[in-house]
Amino acid sequence: MDTSEEYILMCKKAKEIQKLWNHERGDFFVREKEYYRDTPFVIDFHKKIFNAHWFKKDEKFIWLPRQDQLQGIIIKLYEDNTEKDDYQIRYKRELLNWMINSFDSFVKQNVGKPYKSNDSYPDNLESMEQLWLAFVMKEKYQKTWNGKDWEKNV
Repeated sequence: MDTSEEYILMCKKAKEIQKLWNHERGDFFVREKEYYRDTPFVIDFHKKIFNAHWFKKDEKFIWLPRQDQLQGIIIKLYEDNTEKDDYQIRYKRELLNWMINSFDSFVKQNVGKPYKSNDSYPDNLESMEQLWLAFVMKEKYQKTWNGKDWEKNV
């Protein structure tokens, strides 16, 4: 799981993604005001209260989506834009095939090129979470990471 400062900044600036957060067990997050000094937290539920962290009610957090959660956002996007038929197995197979092929095309077209415009990415996307977040932002919101913020594609 990527908990680097770069990924935290990408997540913080992805306001659309932050709005999708439904707090669940296993979610990674950091405190918004001190994320650069913070160790990421994981939502977990224990009967014992050792190493528990208590937060202020009005404290703000940055959700750090895992790769499976980012893939879930893409799957939902595909499901919302596709008519389902009676063959659910075929449908799921097509959905996974589409997602993997789309991600593969995205990586081949965008990664490893010097940053010249909002159509290509710098070589500094260093984790699968960063790549999948960039893919989700491009597919769902038509935005591209410029190293500091998400830009709307023109």
